Amino acid sequence: MASSNSHSQASRSNYTLDRAAQAPLLKKSSFNLFRELAYQHIGISIKDNRLERVQTRLRKRLLALNLKTFEEYYQVLNERADAVELQEFFNALTITKTEFFRETRQLEHLSKNLMQPLLDLGQKQGEKKLRVWSSACATGEEPYTIAMMLQEAIAPAERYQWDVKVLASDINTIALEQATRGSYPAESVQKIPPHLRRIYLTKDPKIEGEEETYTVNEVIKQWIAFRHINLNAPRYPIRTQFDMILCRNVFIYFNEDTQQKLINRFYDLLNEGGYLLLGHSEFIQKTTFVRESFNIYRKPSK
Repeated sequence: MASSNSHSQASRSNYTLDRAAQAPLLKKSSFNLFRELAYQHIGISIKDNRLERVQTRLRKRLLALNLKTFEEYYQVLNERADAVELQEFFNALTITKTEFFRETRQLEHLSKNLMQPLLDLGQKQGEKKLRVWSSACATGEEPYTIAMMLQEAIAPAERYQWDVKVLASDINTIALEQATRGSYPAESVQKIPPHLRRIYLTKDPKIEGEEETYTVNEVIKQWIAFRHINLNAPRYPIRTQFDMILCRNVFIYFNEDTQQKLINRFYDLLNEGGYLLLGHSEFIQKTTFVRESFNIYRKPSK
């Protein structure tokens, strides 16, 4: 029996090695073509040391399309301009890592020091209206976090008087599908403060063999609209001004020219006194924004 098991294990090992040997390799020249295509369409700058990562992610698309080489795949994307596959290409290359209440110190500063000015901004001219944009929302944890914070900042008796809308957008359509569902594994909701978790999430019925999940309640979902938006597009399908825009941990994937273009567009889309939130390692060098603490920037009033 031991001899038979050893032979079986050796066969599986050889099969794995054969599969690896047959897997298509991404040449540096083709890697550069994919980098240029990504930059052209969605503005991201893929670093030189990401070749193996891109190779791994795009191999899945070759398998799905029954293609043998990366050069064939590039033809599908570029020469045939297959819009559906271009979106799959974007999905494969974009990062969707996020979490609830990410960058706690920034959010604490927002809650303690800037939430009231934000609400005051929304009450100008007798209105009670707030518009927020989570511009790279990934799987939705960020806009749901902000919506919870806004719910808590507005007195319960006044919530029905407020017109609050959170636009949540991303380039990755797979991530947006999960965000729209608003269902998350138990492990990922642990960063939500327990009292907010009890109010704004519902534990889903347990399905045997599957992990425990929680779904965001409708009281939060009704404030959020998920949309597919490419930040590098010539124009955005947006017809409103915002009181706060979040673009956190996104600039690190763009070069300086693209960053500056986005900064200028965000500036134009913000109301006077509105806030722009960036990630903890992201800074604005040339701008008329006023920098607050923890990489929060304010558009000054004239």
